[in-house]
Amino acid sequence: FLIDAIEYLNKEKKTFDIIFLDPPYNYRGEILKIHNIVSRKKLLNKKSLLILHRENEDINLLEKFRLLDSRNYGRSKIFFYEMS
Repeated sequence: FLIDAIEYLNKEKKTFDIIFLDPPYNYRGEILKIHNIVSRKKLLNKKSLLILHRENEDINLLEKFRLLDSRNYGRSKIFFYEMS
């Protein structure tokens, strides 16, 4: 469903300054797929943020994103990435 939404936004030529992702906790493989689609489809404007919520899991999005900050809130971890 999320990938369908991203494809729709791309078709509509929408771009964003912030994208917040909060996928279910067992979607690790999907996160990397979503990252690849977001970067490939150019849904984020330059110097925009991709914010990702995970449960105590480090996610490394190397291609086209730079980790700005990560914060722990109980079992949750919030990652702040910048489009580079």
